[in-house]
Amino acid sequence: MEVEIKGYIVAYFSKYDSPAVPHNYIFMTHKPHDPCFVVVEEHLHIVEFEVPDNWVPQRVELMRAAQAKARLEAEATVAEIEQELQKLLCLENTV
Repeated sequence: MEVEIKGYIVAYFSKYDSPAVPHNYIFMTHKPHDPCFVVVEEHLHIVEFEVPDNWVPQRVELMRAAQAKARLEAEATVAEIEQELQKLLCLENTV
């Protein structure tokens, strides 16, 4: 699978080094507005990677839904424990 990333080749001029010589070059996905950065070229970067045969996007969605459900259940359990704890602290008159 190939993914295209549009961005900019940017020269970084350090405030502390010689102002005429760039410190380094960076690929950025947005145009910088800092005066230390100068856009050299707009660039299209293509990244290629392998996707496993058993990868299914729906599995990711199912896992995220299961994660959200587990998080809600855990928060409910913590809230119940906190409520019981507050009742006990109230009875003992301690903080």
